[in-house]
Amino acid sequence: MRFIILLFALLATPHAFAVEATAANAEEAVVLRDSAALNNADLDDLMAVLSPSIRIYKHPTEPHSLVGPQSDKMGTYEQVRTYFTEAFKQGPQGRHEVVEMVSLGDLVLAHVEFQLPHESSLNQLLTAFRVRNGQIQAMWHIARVEGAKRDSGAAAQAVIRRFNEAADRNDVDAFLALFAPDARNFHFRGAPDVLGGAPSKSLTDPASRERVFRTMFAERPARIQVLDGFAVGEWAVSHDRATQKDGSVSEGLSLYRVQDGRIVDDWYLAERKSGDGADHPGSPGQAN
Repeated sequence: MRFIILLFALLATPHAFAVEATAANAEEAVVLRDSAALNNADLDDLMAVLSPSIRIYKHPTEPHSLVGPQSDKMGTYEQVRTYFTEAFKQGPQGRHEVVEMVSLGDLVLAHVEFQLPHESSLNQLLTAFRVRNGQIQAMWHIARVEGAKRDSGAAAQAVIRRFNEAADRNDVDAFLALFAPDARNFHFRGAPDVLGGAPSKSLTDPASRERVFRTMFAERPARIQVLDGFAVGEWAVSHDRATQKDGSVSEGLSLYRVQDGRIVDDWYLAERKSGDGADHPGSPGQAN
């Protein structure tokens, strides 16, 4: 029921309503087209940006999980068409705004602000999109913060800022201190149609985390430049560039979950190595 209410919140506002975010690339432009179609109750435009093979997933229901179950009511292309054919007949149903986006390759993470019909409270949403060939192939609803302002993730973002700063200055003590004792580290799954990966085999507890990262910082120090990022509630997104001492450069897209000032989960979602134009699993500093 909550998922249906949320999807109603993604419906139209009048044409005068402007999406605040701007697209940095073609993939982000597709996400904005999807938002505009919802805001304008335009079924043809909505279906045009969705792949016929799209899969849409609800919020995670398990602890330390990034992906929830596929929606049983709006999980496929035909289910979306059926649902919005009826919903759009009712006209504007609420306000939907893409506030900010971070992307790497075909993966786009978006901070969405929405407001339910006839309600004054704002709700913040973190959603991931896999965009290929001008269409959304998959959509994952990762997190929702109800009745929250846009800066709901300020505390989490501050933690990740300190985390990246510690990595940049090669301060392993400060870096390690930002992990909760029972933190979970996830490596890239290596499956292009899946979001996130399996638990790391080498980072399993505080002792292994200290051993791996102390070795890594000593042998492979890197300069870290944060290119972009945002946070929603306890979830923080970071797009960074790592330059190794041998001059090799890579960009990584990571997602962190922060509680009580420490990282409790981190996922390395994508990496691009400079010079080859391809996306690779992993991120600077990742261990399998």
